[in-house]
Amino acid sequence: MRRRAILLAIISSAAILCLIIVRAKLLGRQAGREAGLRTAQGESSARRTPTGLGGEDAVGSRDSRFAVVRLPLGVSIEVPKNWWLLDGDINSTIETAGEAVMNLAGIELPATQKVNLFRANSNPPTTYASIAINATDSTISAAELLQASEAEIGELAPLMHQMLSQGFAAQNIQVIRFDGLVRKIVDGHPALVISYVRSGPKGDVVVQMTRLFIGGKEISLNLSYRLSETQVWRPVVDYMRTTFRVTRPESSIRQDN
Repeated sequence: MRRRAILLAIISSAAILCLIIVRAKLLGRQAGREAGLRTAQGESSARRTPTGLGGEDAVGSRDSRFAVVRLPLGVSIEVPKNWWLLDGDINSTIETAGEAVMNLAGIELPATQKVNLFRANSNPPTTYASIAINATDSTISAAELLQASEAEIGELAPLMHQMLSQGFAAQNIQVIRFDGLVRKIVDGHPALVISYVRSGPKGDVVVQMTRLFIGGKEISLNLSYRLSETQVWRPVVDYMRTTFRVTRPESSIRQDN
């Protein structure tokens, strides 16, 4: 019973986090798009499509096209250099912002708060793909998530679907397809992965939220892209997901066993 109560708390907070992220993206996207459009106006029409970022070329040229972004809590991930940062203090691409943005690991986080560690959108601004990484304190241990049975995890999927649908409806957003909730081990940490497709102002959006539990912290990786741009962005998003690392604290599996 305790595990079920804990898991219900997890999906409830996950649904809330999804709504917060979408709201933040809608607000941040406008500022980022406006800045990006100013940059893109002087470029040729060929530059307005993400040439070299989709399909095999995206993976084959990742060394030159991706930058490793290092964040607090030992979090790191590779992100396309030309993606636009959604940060009130920085108005540039990742590459232009330089080392100050790519190495934020030393920044001290506020205590007992939900913090956005990193957020960026695709370039050129006529396209849509996005990344958001958040951290918060957690009362749920990795061991409790690991001890839950597959049946208990499976029971949560329809509840998560219902919570998302109800929450998004208040924002005039629909959950077009719910692809499930599964438990995985991500970089040595137990995680819940939630996948769905929601409506968007310019077409449906594919979303995957990965929530890692590392003892006293929860870290969420949120990746999304416009469904109509799957051929362009799915290889990029899939690659970014494989580079997601949490090296500190030590693996929560080792801590809890």
